[in-house]
Amino acid sequence: MKNATIFLLIALTSSCFAMGDQPQGRSCDSNLPFNLSIDPKVAEVGSLRFIAKFPSSSGEFWFTNTSSKEVVSVLAVVELRDSQGRYMFNMLFHAFEFRAHKRDRSPSSPAYQAERVIQLDEPLMPRKKALWWMSSPYFVTNCPTSARASFVQLQYSDGSTAEHSDPDARREPVALDASTIDLRGAPFALPFETMATIEIDTAGHPSVTDVGSASAGFRQWLQGRVEQWEFSPSFSGATPIPGRLQILFRFHKDHPAQYPMPATLPDSSVFEVADIFPPEPGKSLSRVYLGLSIVSIRGILD
Repeated sequence: MKNATIFLLIALTSSCFAMGDQPQGRSCDSNLPFNLSIDPKVAEVGSLRFIAKFPSSSGEFWFTNTSSKEVVSVLAVVELRDSQGRYMFNMLFHAFEFRAHKRDRSPSSPAYQAERVIQLDEPLMPRKKALWWMSSPYFVTNCPTSARASFVQLQYSDGSTAEHSDPDARREPVALDASTIDLRGAPFALPFETMATIEIDTAGHPSVTDVGSASAGFRQWLQGRVEQWEFSPSFSGATPIPGRLQILFRFHKDHPAQYPMPATLPDSSVFEVADIFPPEPGKSLSRVYLGLSIVSIRGILD
């Protein structure tokens, strides 16, 4: 499992938009049963408060160190399921109070974080608890009803670990680098939006297979753009498998001070939102925000 999840490293920057209170963009706000999948003598969690607020999702939960050791790092992949027990999507978590003294919002892979031995500023002492937070670029219109950690790893101050990993745990395809897009030659007038389906093969190569009501010319244009991005494939356990991403592309005409909310939500249960704005003065490429964040492992190139 560790080797299969190294690909999940993502670098995210914080949003540049003022959000305010937007209840009209909130589809879920509920407490979900949360199974940590590890011995309760090691650690326990409370329910997961899950919030889907357009264009992304987040969750917070109480974590209790029930062991006799000092916890210095907690890493987890959390699967969200519907009322029928069917898999919906996953959220990636690591404890965020690091030596950099700031919240690290990137959903980095458990394996990558474990390799770098990223630890808490202060250990979580035995029998103590902490309120922790995680986020996802996915937005859901149908609320999940349960959460379960398919991978969890605890590191202790003495160098030992406690770990659980499902052999067939699912991982979604991930955009590793999708920070910019070239709008030159675009076959549409701004503003413009459409839902697109992008199939990701086992090598991470993207294919735009559906663009809703948009034209075939737009599909060809978008294909040429997403080929410049970098993706990782979906995984079942340690095996890469074909997967797909549904992304609502929103091409905006200007740079509003407040984040622009849609008039209606798409008819899709789980999707990501890509907001694209005109290039900044002196720039040739437009910034792409996935779930309000710039996604780039190579740095913004323009």
